Amino acid sequence: MISFLRLIRISNLLIIALTMYGLGFYFDNLASQSYVLYSFDFFALVLIVIFIAAAGNIINDINDILIDQLNKPKKLIVDTFISKRKALILYGSLNFIAIQLAMYVWFKTDEIVFLCVPLATVILLWLYAVYIKKWLVTGNLVVSILTAIVPMLVGIYFFTLKDIVMTNPFPFSFPINTSFSLFFSGGISIFAFLLNFSREIVKDMEDVEGDKVYHVRSIPVVWGMNVAKGLTVLLLIIFLAFVSFIVNYFQLGLGGNWVISPLILSAFAVIYTIFLLMKTVDKKNLHSVSNLLKLAMALGLLTPWLWAIIISF
Repeated sequence: MISFLRLIRISNLLIIALTMYGLGFYFDNLASQSYVLYSFDFFALVLIVIFIAAAGNIINDINDILIDQLNKPKKLIVDTFISKRKALILYGSLNFIAIQLAMYVWFKTDEIVFLCVPLATVILLWLYAVYIKKWLVTGNLVVSILTAIVPMLVGIYFFTLKDIVMTNPFPFSFPINTSFSLFFSGGISIFAFLLNFSREIVKDMEDVEGDKVYHVRSIPVVWGMNVAKGLTVLLLIIFLAFVSFIVNYFQLGLGGNWVISPLILSAFAVIYTIFLLMKTVDKKNLHSVSNLLKLAMALGLLTPWLWAIIISF
């Protein structure tokens, strides 16, 4: 059981679920109506994303057996704790269930995007695991874009609820309308894209030795560790500038700075990450950087939970 949870990256899946439900509860409270809490349709949407993400992790591990034997032999799961055959069956089963649920959500909402996006994601994740991840930059972009799509799906879902009326602008200083869910989710998506792209480069820096052996054209392999480190720092600076712009332009924190405390903590985690990257880079250091970026992403993506709780009281 533990091996299975490690294989599907249970911590990442929990972050996905909490992110989607956090956004859902936040939008619910803005409208003073309950569209999500008791909605099987939204629950199905969350399951679609979780099952496809889990399947993506499995097919990635299946295709990385040889590389992982060099890069992280102690974390090898497929062919060590779970056979390749069982992993493939699990991969196919999760995708099959996800697509069935996607057809259900499409039928209920009459929005074909809820079928097309899951189908495209399943195909892209398979292509990524087999081919794309070995291509320069492209693999990092694909994973980061797919990560950014997660909050956008929530925004699109609420936008399709034509009878929803959002009246509470908290913690913003401007009136909101039905398109707010799209704009807000778009901002969260940019947040997720920048941090995930940075983390993807850091993970490639961790795996550089194995990638060289198996001719993976990652950024650190092709352009060198210094360029990879510099690009990561640049992306993180852009992230900090983006957060600063959002906080100041939209006058967030109207209820006090504690309202944006998760964003502030996320920014501090990123600043410390930049500090670590400026030091001598080794595998242990890079692993700490990767975990810090994961923490920064989790803090930022869970910010709507805080706002939803404040509104509900």
